[in-house]
Amino acid sequence: VYADGRTSPEWSAGGAGGSPTGHDTQFFANMDDFLQRCSNKNLYVILSLWDHYMLNNVTSAGQYAGHHEQVITDSAKRAAWMNNVLGPLVDRYKLHARILSWEVYNEPEWNCSNLPGGGGTTYMVTTSQMQQFLAEMNVKVKSYNPKGLISIGSSALKWSSPGLEGGDPWSDSKLMAKVGGDARAKLEFINVHYYDCMDAWFTPWTKRPAQWNLTKPCVVTESQGNSQFSAVTQ
Repeated sequence: VYADGRTSPEWSAGGAGGSPTGHDTQFFANMDDFLQRCSNKNLYVILSLWDHYMLNNVTSAGQYAGHHEQVITDSAKRAAWMNNVLGPLVDRYKLHARILSWEVYNEPEWNCSNLPGGGGTTYMVTTSQMQQFLAEMNVKVKSYNPKGLISIGSSALKWSSPGLEGGDPWSDSKLMAKVGGDARAKLEFINVHYYDCMDAWFTPWTKRPAQWNLTKPCVVTESQGNSQFSAVTQ
């Protein structure tokens, strides 16, 4: 939905100094149109809000593309995002039949400087700071949409399976701890990505969920179109 911030939300200034101020005059009309098209085609969608490119340097795409780490680390800018942008979005669409889940962040692991195996974007935050951001977003979504399904688009099973070297950073206990034990910070299901290069280590296809120590439903939401495990390939 917002990806790296280049076209939405609205910002008080470009680059790291900007704070989210809301949506432009076309945003909701475009979103209404998108969801109506989904209804017309009988499609359900997972709305992915932020992408890890939020913390990249994408100046070629304009002054608002990327470099928004302060929205994560600065409490005032974080609150501006929650109140000016996220709240109005969820409030408007909280009962929409075509929204299957709210994916609050896509592949946050690439933004975490001290996460085992993670990091790599131009600007980074600590795992603790990302946990705070995600937990607060989850609570905000639930405050408007108590029955909404919340997930995080995790880059690989290594960060979603307890006991692996990824450290299980998005566990219920770790997210809840960031918001005073508020259970609304929890994720409803495990949302992971898979590419064939992961096959030797973190494939979801050759082990049952219990063998990965998963205690929630697991959905593979992103994969390469020509994967050896796709229905077309097989």
